[in-house]
Amino acid sequence: MNQEFEYWKNYFLSSVFKKRFDYLKTKYKNKKIIFYSNGIFFDALISIYNLKEHFEVIGFSDIKYEQ
Repeated sequence: MNQEFEYWKNYFLSSVFKKRFDYLKTKYKNKKIIFYSNGIFFDALISIYNLKEHFEVIGFSDIKYEQ
């Protein structure tokens, strides 16, 4: 696995990110969200979190996430 991918994955599992993620969930509650893909960063994020479970996702800007 890519070293950068592992770095971001570990960051997303950290308590520092968890606090930020909880804040974002509160801030964007009941708001429609479109995510802009950011390569490895975004790949690592979605490997840990099901974003549709936490946000009202109406779309992803990167075609490879369309499902």
